[in-house]
Amino acid sequence: MKEELKNAVIDVFNKVKLYDGKKCYLSTYQIAVLLLEDKKIKKNLIDKGYPTNIGGAGEGQYNSLSQTIAKDLARLANKSDTFEKAYFNLKGLEQFSFRDEKGVLCEPYADYNNGFTLFRLKD
Repeated sequence: MKEELKNAVIDVFNKVKLYDGKKCYLSTYQIAVLLLEDKKIKKNLIDKGYPTNIGGAGEGQYNSLSQTIAKDLARLANKSDTFEKAYFNLKGLEQFSFRDEKGVLCEPYADYNNGFTLFRLKD
């Protein structure tokens, strides 16, 4: 993960409120949404050539900010003392979705037995 994206992601995590005194997990989709809400971060990501669409598959685009973050964070979490990952299983849920930058309901890409990966800063 390039340093500018890593620092922006760390900044997002540091702004998320703690739950019961603990750091929260976020999906890469949530991270992408929060990154793009910050105009300064968004401009920096655009200037560095990062995709600024939150999701991709439903739009026929297969390179999105959430996918870039997922790929990079998954690699980094395996060998990092900064990030950790967990898996959210979707079995038994009727719907689990997010709104993209256009207000369209999107479901996260699910793998690992119909689940998806969550990340947080390590304690």
